[in-house]
Amino acid sequence: MIPLTGFDLQRSEEGIFKSGPAMLNISQLTFTIDSLNNIYNQKLNNEFKEFKNKKLYAVSNVIAHKPDLASKSEPKYHIRKFDTKALFDSLPVTEKQMVLGRAIASLKEEISILFEKNESQHYEIRAIRRYEAEWNKKLTMSFACLVFFFIGAPLGAIIRKGGLGTPAVISIFFFVVYYVISISGQKLVEEDVVGTFAGMWAASYILLPIGVFLTYKATTDSVIFEH
Repeated sequence: MIPLTGFDLQRSEEGIFKSGPAMLNISQLTFTIDSLNNIYNQKLNNEFKEFKNKKLYAVSNVIAHKPDLASKSEPKYHIRKFDTKALFDSLPVTEKQMVLGRAIASLKEEISILFEKNESQHYEIRAIRRYEAEWNKKLTMSFACLVFFFIGAPLGAIIRKGGLGTPAVISIFFFVVYYVISISGQKLVEEDVVGTFAGMWAASYILLPIGVFLTYKATTDSVIFEH
């Protein structure tokens, strides 16, 4: 006797998947996408300003004091270029080696920081793309019903060989083609390889001309396969 109590079906809590992209309607998805984009853009701007002010231009300029002799107002200040090459050439050989070593170590550290920030930004972009893909999916599924209507309805009229089996097999073939293209397009969109509109609507736009062609053949009483 082997107890199977551990394999009982246990219902998950309803709140676990409540905020998932598939559980939201179009208005909720629109609000979520807009919020995520605002958060991402604000974070990106803050990171760029921090890197520019603290790392990129930290020693590029020196503020020099220059009093304005023509007036009794407060002293003026101007920006003077910091000549790094002249300063480096004036150093002894031992100090040059030390400066180069510190520069290389600082460069490796900044490259590591930029790599981590790039991975974090890519993860946030993929999260936004998942919500955008689900937003478009709610429209593409409805549009796909019309596309398959234009494909499936004329097949029975223009294919007169093989009875009901041949149109059914061809319809299943078109469905498999649509499924493969739509799944591939959604994966590419979620990985931020292609645009959201192009990836999610590719299957519909590929099969729509075929449906229009088959509908035209049915309306003109044309025959593709005949006994």
